Amino acid sequence: YETDTFFFIVSAMMDSEPELTMQEARARIWLVDSKGLVYQNRPEDKLKGLSSDKAPFAVDLGTLGGSQSFDKNDLAQIVKASRCTVLVGAAAIPKAFTKSVITQMASQNKNPVIFALSNPTSKAECTAFEAYEWSGGRAIFASGTKFDDLTVKGVGLRAPGFANNAFIFPGIALGSLAVGATKVTDKMFLAAAVTLAALVTEEQLQKGAVYPPTSTIKESAVFVGAGVAAAAVDEGVAREGVCGSGFISSTGAKVPSLDGGGADDTCTNWEACVRDFAKTCL
Repeated sequence: YETDTFFFIVSAMMDSEPELTMQEARARIWLVDSKGLVYQNRPEDKLKGLSSDKAPFAVDLGTLGGSQSFDKNDLAQIVKASRCTVLVGAAAIPKAFTKSVITQMASQNKNPVIFALSNPTSKAECTAFEAYEWSGGRAIFASGTKFDDLTVKGVGLRAPGFANNAFIFPGIALGSLAVGATKVTDKMFLAAAVTLAALVTEEQLQKGAVYPPTSTIKESAVFVGAGVAAAAVDEGVAREGVCGSGFISSTGAKVPSLDGGGADDTCTNWEACVRDFAKTCL
């Protein structure tokens, strides 16, 4: 089984490219652990074998042909061999994204995506300044540490993303409560991520941002909640009547915008539904 993160990435790829098989989606993800690149028949794994969460992503070096002769412990060489477009760090190994790693990413991508998610700053794979400096200001950067906006010479203002679950979990909770969801499904989490991404404005995108500003976290929860609520209904986990009647049995309150109005007597404006639920019941 994949870890949750891998599962969601694979699911997102398959949703955006319906013709993509699970095997093909998994092959696009290369993992690096304490022993280097995770690949099939790795000598270091002979005794215990690969863990079940890593095994589906073990690289088949045979598919690389003559390009498989690279140092499997050198991240810059792994980046080159994989031709990756997105680099994600979550192992709390400080400075793992060195200058050679990021310059390699920049050499093969117009806008390399660098996510240094480990925190605090002392554990970060690189800083925002390093990502921009070594990529010529072209990196799309986000991190688990909040960095201030930076002005890059010759490029302009860049806005590092703050990859924090505060953008997701409040909306997950709000949307789930608004529809009385019996459980939170994987599709609801994916809906939260897609909704959050859509909140990034064109102006913010021009600054290299992939997250909304932290000042919008509270308001973002409403929109994320709306996406989650709609997904819950699609998934069949919303309680019947919660959105149709507008009556919240736990409080006896009546939420005006939960009166339905659609062909199936469900909300026609999820943002209004979630916003009014929060005002009335929380």
